[in-house]
Amino acid sequence: MKRYLNVITILLLAGLALSSLRCHKDNGVSGGGKGGNDTLVIKPAHGGVLINLTSGTAYIKYGTLNAPSNGVYDDSAAFNPVDTISQAVFTGLTNGQYFILCYGIHSTYPQPNLESKAPLTISQTGTTAVTLDFSNY
Repeated sequence: MKRYLNVITILLLAGLALSSLRCHKDNGVSGGGKGGNDTLVIKPAHGGVLINLTSGTAYIKYGTLNAPSNGVYDDSAAFNPVDTISQAVFTGLTNGQYFILCYGIHSTYPQPNLESKAPLTISQTGTTAVTLDFSNY
């Protein structure tokens, strides 16, 4: 009987040791990411005036107010025209912090390449619409 108790004790200790060594991925998300009911709508502006981009993409990083140091974002959305204004839409987000980077082309400008970047926080469930001012780069 004592032998079985020693074997059980060893197995329990081995299991505990292995469980503490198992791989744990920390995704760095602290209050922001996928899995919620929030929608983020991004509208581009230039000089404070809403614009319709010829083409463009918005990139989003979850759980931070800073640009990722490695340049890798969690998701992206194309700008598509709605009426006469472009918008990029991210759905299924949770309340929290995000960093947004956008690139776009407005073909009627002498310098058509535009960009915008901004930290933002979603604090209400539902749709959050933001206007980001784009500048030439």
